[in-house]
Amino acid sequence: MQPFSQVLLRCVVDHIRIDRLNYSCANRIWKGLKAMASTIKGRTTIRSAAVLFLVSAVFELMDYNSVVALFGAVRAGAAALMYHFVITAFYILSGIGLWTAKPWGYRAFMATTAIYTLDKVQLMLFPQALYDYILQQLTVTRELAGMIPKEQLLQYFIIAYVVLLLCWWGFALYIRMRRGYFHRTS
Repeated sequence: MQPFSQVLLRCVVDHIRIDRLNYSCANRIWKGLKAMASTIKGRTTIRSAAVLFLVSAVFELMDYNSVVALFGAVRAGAAALMYHFVITAFYILSGIGLWTAKPWGYRAFMATTAIYTLDKVQLMLFPQALYDYILQQLTVTRELAGMIPKEQLLQYFIIAYVVLLLCWWGFALYIRMRRGYFHRTS
């Protein structure tokens, strides 16, 4: 389908050429207006988020051998591997679900939101594990991180995680407002 502006320009040219607005030209304008009215609100935003979820899944998979802070301890090995694969699976499900606009995509996104929230809350509940995790992740700048008092460093990271959670839940609210998008046929 041609963009509406091209259809309108073509009709104007036809009108000048023929010196009257014929039926097919009016019909093309009507089809263009109907196409504009039938565009799904929020589709670009939701599909952009889908792409970002899929990119996040790739990055999570690339980081499969890194340690994770789980339930008060920094864990490596099988627990960390399982964590990375579960998070990757949720990101992939959310990405595909948001892209395809299927009803299960809405549920997959909300489940990912719940898992992400639980993960960050459990991370903030155990400050010692969070601090150990931060120090292991900042291998290049460990000396620099050592110059910042422990409580202050923890406070910065907890504030960052709270802001991330607020942004995530803001997008979840947006998805909730646009839930009709998931019940349309694409």
